[in-house]
Amino acid sequence: MNNIYLYLLTGACAGALSGLFGIGGGVIVIPALAWIFAHEGFAPDNVMHMAVATSLAVMIMTTLSGVIAHHRQQTVRWDFFSGMWLLLIIGSVLGVALARFLPAATLRLFFAAFLCYVGLRLFLSKYAAQQRAVSPAACSLRFISLLTGTLAGILGISGGVVLGPFFLRHGFSVAEAAGTSIICGFLIALSATASFWLMGLHLPHGVSYLYWPAFFSVAVASVIAAPLGARLGKIVPREMSRCVFAILLFVIAGTLFF
Repeated sequence: MNNIYLYLLTGACAGALSGLFGIGGGVIVIPALAWIFAHEGFAPDNVMHMAVATSLAVMIMTTLSGVIAHHRQQTVRWDFFSGMWLLLIIGSVLGVALARFLPAATLRLFFAAFLCYVGLRLFLSKYAAQQRAVSPAACSLRFISLLTGTLAGILGISGGVVLGPFFLRHGFSVAEAAGTSIICGFLIALSATASFWLMGLHLPHGVSYLYWPAFFSVAVASVIAAPLGARLGKIVPREMSRCVFAILLFVIAGTLFF
């Protein structure tokens, strides 16, 4: 029962921080779940995979409302998405397959490196490249779709940290970049979650890599807390919040590295 409270706390923190910074909650959910699962006595070889799979399932719920909202506001570039969706699915399934055969320690190091990358992006965001009103070439769009899907399947992320800057560099407005990224993230979460579920049916606890008590608790708390984070974003100075969150990511990465 105590772990249910930890799941709720994890979801609340992830939802609030996601609403505050506009970054997927997986960067908080996955390390937290990995720690909780390890202390629950799950097999060490399965802990990181379970954390990634459960985080992806949570992402389905947390991105759904954003997909609906952006569609209503007409900020999804369906013309680009129509050329991306298949490779996003293929990439996510490939990423899950790769993650499935990676040792838990290696997967943990991959995720720690990813947290460092996100932290650096937050620190250096004000030096980001200027927007260019140039549509990406078809080959570039295919490559970024496959790459994003694969990374998302391995790391349990929505892919927005990769797709958002890519869209902005190619003439998308901020709203269009966010809207198109979130529909991509929703599709990635669906396909990767299904892949993890199928690939983990052999596990002895009978729930595959998805741990349902954690999923329901984290998802509910995250959805409730996200609006609070969005409201805080209007109060807390942007640069200060970015620096604080970047430092938090480096601390979490340090615990995963060592």
